[in-house]
Amino acid sequence: MKKQKSKKKSWFSLIDLIFIVLLAGLVLSVHYFVLVRLRVSNQYMLNLLNEGDFVFLYRSCYGLYNPLTDEMTDIFWGSPTRGDIILFKSEDGGRKVMRILGLPGDKVSYRSGLIFIDSNLIQEPYYRNRSFTVLNPLKLRENIYFVAGDNSALDEYGGNFEIISRNQILGKVLKK
Repeated sequence: MKKQKSKKKSWFSLIDLIFIVLLAGLVLSVHYFVLVRLRVSNQYMLNLLNEGDFVFLYRSCYGLYNPLTDEMTDIFWGSPTRGDIILFKSEDGGRKVMRILGLPGDKVSYRSGLIFIDSNLIQEPYYRNRSFTVLNPLKLRENIYFVAGDNSALDEYGGNFEIISRNQILGKVLKK
């Protein structure tokens, strides 16, 4: 009798161990592939997101993220939309949080402190009276996006907008 009880205890221990391993795998999968908590480390989106704020990054919103390379794969299922706040990998290797304004196929231009998409004025209050140093009219190619931060104080340095590719987008930022 005693041997049977010890077998049952070891059997339950094995089930417990399998459950713990599966649960840990699920938690790690959600963390690496789906949802991550991040601290904002720049001022591009001031006053919506302040430096030091915590936000959630929805990594799998637009496609499959590879945590080993810290890049998006070529497997996409969702499309970024105008107004989405995203985290992307910039050309200098850093990470930035900005808002998508221009989508593939759009013609982006800047005149008199205003941003136009396909000759239509961006009506959002945080994009009025901007002072981008250089923004000649340009047509966005396939998988190319125009992004800008909400903080107009950074415009004079020319670092508050970028042209990025789809592969640079690391996920959608979910506001606090």
